[in-house]
Amino acid sequence: MRTFFDKQFLSKYMSAKIGQFFGSLDIESKITGFLESEQVEEIIDNKLSELSARPEGMWLSMMGIDPANLKPMIKPFIVGMGADIGPTLMTNIDPMSFINVEKIRQEVDNLMVTKLQELNAGRVKKLMEDVIRKHLGWLIVWGNVFGGILGLITKGVEVATGANF
Repeated sequence: MRTFFDKQFLSKYMSAKIGQFFGSLDIESKITGFLESEQVEEIIDNKLSELSARPEGMWLSMMGIDPANLKPMIKPFIVGMGADIGPTLMTNIDPMSFINVEKIRQEVDNLMVTKLQELNAGRVKKLMEDVIRKHLGWLIVWGNVFGGILGLITKGVEVATGANF
């Protein structure tokens, strides 16, 4: 396992592939979808309640503005940031900083051990037959072709020389 998945190879491979992987993610819509969720609604409500208890919230109350009434203005602003946050994250965060190559190697090793434990005699036989059948079929075909050619050559030599092989 360590031969095929050494740290340098995995690190280089993951660096090359992670850009493709993150490029295929539609992170903008995921962030926007999250910002439109009920969870974010609750967070906004909680933060506006906390604002009411702080001096800034009291200042708003003295001006006749209830912090809870700010939600219709704040929510679209926050959701609108989702389209800007996605590309910013993709350009300013190195995805490799989240990946532990040694942990990936260990997980691949665990995966292989688990998969090997699932193999039984019947499964191994089937795998071997599938591999051998493909190659053995061509061996039979080419064996017949070369055998036929050798037979024709032998018969030709026999006829030409009058020798009996």
